[in-house]
Amino acid sequence: MPHPIPVPEDFTDRGETCLEITATGSDRVTGNPAVFYPWQGYTGEDRWYSQLHPNTKYRAEVWLRQDGGLGDGGQVYFVLNGCYSNLNAAEPWTITQQWRKHVYEFTSPPTYPSQGSHSGPGLSFTGPGKLYVDNFLLYRVDADHPAVNGPVKFAFDEVLASMPPMGKKGCLRFYGVGFGDTSMQANLDLYGDSTYTADWYTAVNRALLMTLPVQMEYALRTGDRPETRMVPMLTVIPDFFPEEWQAMVEFLGVPYDPAAGDTPQSKPHAYKRYLQRGRLGTPWTDEFREIVIEIGNETWHNKALPMWDGFGWTGAVMQGGKEYGLFARHMIDETVMQMPEWNRFGLGRKIKWALGANYSTDLQWGYGEVAMAQGPSACYLGHANYVGPKWETGDAAETTFSDDGIQKTLLSFLMNETAKATVDGAARSRDLLQTAGKANYALISYEGGPSGYDHRDLTNKTSERYGKSEAMAVAALDAWLHSSAMGYKHQCYLGYGSGYGWSSHTMPEAGGFRAHAGWLALKLRNNFAKGDRMIEALVTAGPTLTLQGQDWPLIGAYAMQDAANNYSIFVLSRKLDGRHSGTDLGDGYTPVTLKLPFAKAKNITLHTLAKPDGTPADPRDNNFAAEKIKIVSTAIPASAFRSDFAITPATGGGPGGLPPGAIYLYVFEGCEPLAR
Repeated sequence: MPHPIPVPEDFTDRGETCLEITATGSDRVTGNPAVFYPWQGYTGEDRWYSQLHPNTKYRAEVWLRQDGGLGDGGQVYFVLNGCYSNLNAAEPWTITQQWRKHVYEFTSPPTYPSQGSHSGPGLSFTGPGKLYVDNFLLYRVDADHPAVNGPVKFAFDEVLASMPPMGKKGCLRFYGVGFGDTSMQANLDLYGDSTYTADWYTAVNRALLMTLPVQMEYALRTGDRPETRMVPMLTVIPDFFPEEWQAMVEFLGVPYDPAAGDTPQSKPHAYKRYLQRGRLGTPWTDEFREIVIEIGNETWHNKALPMWDGFGWTGAVMQGGKEYGLFARHMIDETVMQMPEWNRFGLGRKIKWALGANYSTDLQWGYGEVAMAQGPSACYLGHANYVGPKWETGDAAETTFSDDGIQKTLLSFLMNETAKATVDGAARSRDLLQTAGKANYALISYEGGPSGYDHRDLTNKTSERYGKSEAMAVAALDAWLHSSAMGYKHQCYLGYGSGYGWSSHTMPEAGGFRAHAGWLALKLRNNFAKGDRMIEALVTAGPTLTLQGQDWPLIGAYAMQDAANNYSIFVLSRKLDGRHSGTDLGDGYTPVTLKLPFAKAKNITLHTLAKPDGTPADPRDNNFAAEKIKIVSTAIPASAFRSDFAITPATGGGPGGLPPGAIYLYVFEGCEPLAR
């Protein structure tokens, strides 16, 4: 409901509405969402719900008002209940007919709870009467978390640790509040909408993800200047009106300077940003190499959900590409680019538009390719480069965990009908459209990485074992590196988070916040591979495995070079040891010799995913309960260099060469060219 008046001046960022709760009876009303759960050893629901950080100060705050008839004299209690019921407030807040912010602080227990049930921040009061609620927050308050809208330190540090410590960093894709049924006004505020459901049940859930200013502040902290910060990709639903798209562009790219005559009336959205940034008039576009605006998320789904709004008939999956392209052309070329500010401030140099495609890539039926052919001024077209079975294309997840399944996982980038074929097909259509003069864009991966999860049951433990295995990390890196070789630019990982399914880590508290193998593969590539120019790497006379009537190569190789003449060479083993898949692959080791295009290297380093003691990781392993896989770096003596560089014990391999299911990255620094 609209906020009952009067509204205090210091009640800022309240949005357009608040929550009105009407209690018709005299019973106690208590509501709190399931956020926390007792620690069970990462075996039950604690694989999904987390816990409070032990012995840490937390603050709950909420704006409340009543209509004058609330039971118990207007007494409202903050509650957590469940496994944290001992943290419920002993003293109530007294609520009046005036809006007021109420605060409750507590310190979490010194150990994780092991008894009880679901817990979460809520309110408890006695009816009858009306209670009005807004900006209900629970957050950690200590030296590492001084502000409510600041990043959580351990999670933010892990993002930075996955990026190069110096120079350019990768792309950070935000879903955010723009993904929900909301207004652009709410998207530009510091606090966004909450989700309200009125169907066969009624519920109000906690707020959605970050709003746009919070996203930009998060990305700002990833570096000290535009060249060292991550590139924010803002995924925005296509539901907004033309003036809302213009408002977002003003918010992102138009400077605000009161001394130059700018006013809240002349630049309302730039003024909003000016206030949020502490009266700093610098636009967000000045802070980054570029800002990517992605129009919609998988608009080819057309499943009538807010995040999957599409342009075809409801349920007509992968149709409507032409309409999508015409819509994008209207919003980009005929709406945003017609703003006087677009040319005045050169916003096209920093704001880049992206469309989203699917697993079809030809020029007749490829959703994204058909959209790009309609002529929108979009710089990027995104395809997903997942590996493993994909539910969108009808692939069935594995039902049993076996060596046959792990071998298929190692080969999944090659074997899956829509993995390598999508990457190659998208590159081919990109080139054809450019040659025909119909479109000029670069490819990106809006999502990608480990997959194979059972979408119908994300708690499926078999899917979990495949999706978080070392074998899946090999396949994911295979996809990322091949995509780079085919000209893909930004490649985004889905998803950075904890829990079942598409997640990167174990739960952050008692679960230990260990990175899964796929995230480690991403981290290894980003931090240790030098250069971003892919060069040709051929595998000749490598072993193969016959499956489904086709021979599949069991060794993959990728190479890149930087301006300082350093070479980074990846060697991937797609081979699993043992008897499986209709054959016997023995100990799984493979003799490998690299024929290098240089005569000498001053330094050689091997980076690999291995067990903590440095011995080869088992492709079947994961980091669920303990760290069995980590990044291990080893200096190789420069004296071991040969132009025919064999993987042996002297160069970090085993007696038989490359271990089964291995990821090896050799970095050769200070290389001298071969004599001509």
